[in-house]
Amino acid sequence: MSNGDKKADEKKPDTTKKLDEKRTDTKKLDDKRADEKKPDDKKQERKPETQTPRKNETGVPGKRLWVDPTLQAVDALDVETVAIGLCSDVRPLAGGAGFIDWRMCGGLSELLRRGTITGKAGEQVLLPTNGMIPAGRILVFGWGPKSALLDNAVARLAWMAQVLTRAGSHRIAVALPEPAGILVGLVEEHLRKPLGERLSIVFGPDALMSDAKDTRPIPAAPPPSPPAPTTTTT
Repeated sequence: MSNGDKKADEKKPDTTKKLDEKRTDTKKLDDKRADEKKPDDKKQERKPETQTPRKNETGVPGKRLWVDPTLQAVDALDVETVAIGLCSDVRPLAGGAGFIDWRMCGGLSELLRRGTITGKAGEQVLLPTNGMIPAGRILVFGWGPKSALLDNAVARLAWMAQVLTRAGSHRIAVALPEPAGILVGLVEEHLRKPLGERLSIVFGPDALMSDAKDTRPIPAAPPPSPPAPTTTTT
């Protein structure tokens, strides 16, 4: 082997070593750039919500009791029973009852026209929905004339709650008799509390009837009956 070949062979390891070092440096640089481009998981990681959901009239976190009477609210129902309070002299139907009637193609209005339901005080009628609204049945409660809407209102709300409880309803929507604005203050104590979480929603008052206000004070709950006198014989 010539001296020139020996020198060439001696230089090969150095060249290879330099190439390896260069490749290593290039790889390190590429890794560094890749790390810089990676999102910072710690920065992007969102902390879980720690706030407690707002409680409202139902006492259930995140659940809303009152809804505006609209077709969208009727279509969004997820209940077993719809309870409708009716006055005997409010025609056409208003508020939640009016929109429910609309979705039922005027079925409630037709029953009124026939006299099957009248809205007279103490009336109670069970109706099927035939799948026309997202509820299995409708319970109609008669409240009498609107001029006497506040008369015995506490007792009538208690009556509705008792009937709905006996009917075994677990998810209930209520449409108050119109003009419902004068009854709003009674709902919490005399309807929501007796029904508890079974009361899913209450349709709010009809805006078109908001001018029909009653200036009389909201009646208080009737006092408990005094105990019957007892007699003893000797």
